[in-house]
Amino acid sequence: MSGEAERDLRERLAAATALVRAQEWEGLGRACRDGLARHPGSGDLHHLLGLAELQAGRPGQALAPLERAARLDPRHPGFMQGLARGLRALGRTEEAFRAGEQAWQLAMTRAPAPSPAQYLQARPINRVQFRKSCALDDLVALFLSSPPYHAEDLARLYFLADNITRALSLGVSGDLAEFGVWRGHSARALKMLAPGRMLYLFESFSGFPPGRFAEDDRRRGLFRDCDAARTRALVGEDQVIWVPGIFPESAAGIPSGLRLAVAHVDFGEAEATRAALEFAYPRLSPGGLLFLHDYGHDGWPGVAQAADAFLADKPERLTLAPDRGGTALLIKG
Repeated sequence: MSGEAERDLRERLAAATALVRAQEWEGLGRACRDGLARHPGSGDLHHLLGLAELQAGRPGQALAPLERAARLDPRHPGFMQGLARGLRALGRTEEAFRAGEQAWQLAMTRAPAPSPAQYLQARPINRVQFRKSCALDDLVALFLSSPPYHAEDLARLYFLADNITRALSLGVSGDLAEFGVWRGHSARALKMLAPGRMLYLFESFSGFPPGRFAEDDRRRGLFRDCDAARTRALVGEDQVIWVPGIFPESAAGIPSGLRLAVAHVDFGEAEATRAALEFAYPRLSPGGLLFLHDYGHDGWPGVAQAADAFLADKPERLTLAPDRGGTALLIKG
């Protein structure tokens, strides 16, 4: 490939990546088709075209480019994982499972690439050998294809998955709630991990309320890039109760008899974290789980301050997970 062609391909892939981040699937499809007219041997463009067709709800049209990408580079774990997703969308479960397992075998023997989407972390052995789950593989693929903060935090996903699966298998009663949804990746994980349970989702869709941080604090403007329509589309509406607005005022209409098996608190600042704990803790069933994201994150000290003050007179203690954000877990006594 000539230097000019290489530059053209790099520019096209950079533009396609921007469309992925913006979730502009129709635009991504057009960009990939245009690129393939000049670079028919690009596995990346075939792969992205297949993903665009999947996201647009056309799995029948997605399979050919996904298969082509896997043939062009049969040792690329991302291409094989994409093929697994395409096969699964068509109901070809056994083939999808074999492709997914092959993707993970490739990933475990391949050095991490600089792209966040190729960030690799060890998986619990039970998930590899004994408790294989196509649904969990889909969630892993979702996290790997999401913004870097999620793509680099598979430990958090497995921490949620193993503890929630165990608690529900022990018969802990109640529904689930997440306080701070942002773009919906962890909410989708909660929904998948607890089928048949209602999921209450509390999110302002406008970032932090005024006055929570100083004017010169960079954090005050974070999380405003939350598109409500896209977040709801990612998580879905079935067995989900969306509670938009500023918490705790937004929770005024929640039934007083609500019981929770799982609460996931991810508000990031002290006042809302304290309010979420005051709401969730008394509603947790015995054996229920309360996850505090960013408890061990020095960039969000208000989370630990609020939690430590609230739990000072409670019998339970927090257990820390070695994930990126320093998630803490409380099991209700």
